[in-house]
Amino acid sequence: MFYFIYSKKYVWISRIIFGALLGLISGLVFKGFAGINIDRIHASFKPVYGADMSAAQIANNVIFIVILLAVMSYFFFSFEHKTPARRVPATMGRWFLMFAFGAMFGSTVMARMSLLIGRMYFLLDKWIGIAR
Repeated sequence: MFYFIYSKKYVWISRIIFGALLGLISGLVFKGFAGINIDRIHASFKPVYGADMSAAQIANNVIFIVILLAVMSYFFFSFEHKTPARRVPATMGRWFLMFAFGAMFGSTVMARMSLLIGRMYFLLDKWIGIAR
């Protein structure tokens, strides 16, 4: 059926096999994606209130849901963010992302600096013996 692509009269037959293969491959890729990320997706569904939850857990879940919805509204590009009801959550989502990436970067830099200080102390004190 692949070879019908070279025929002007029967090119429609080749479209059937290409469509079937595209659907098959898309289904396999989605199955792999869902299998890897289903735990993360499930963890994002948190109850706002529960009978055995403390006030701190309830506040934490509310903050999590607000930040999740704000970040998702930032990445929703199907419409323009002209009205304040669309623009404010998207702007908040961008700020939340900047804070999160800044915290991750700062944490990485601090960990590297800690390793550098430890190595420098080892070299100057234990190895050379001049750090006292």
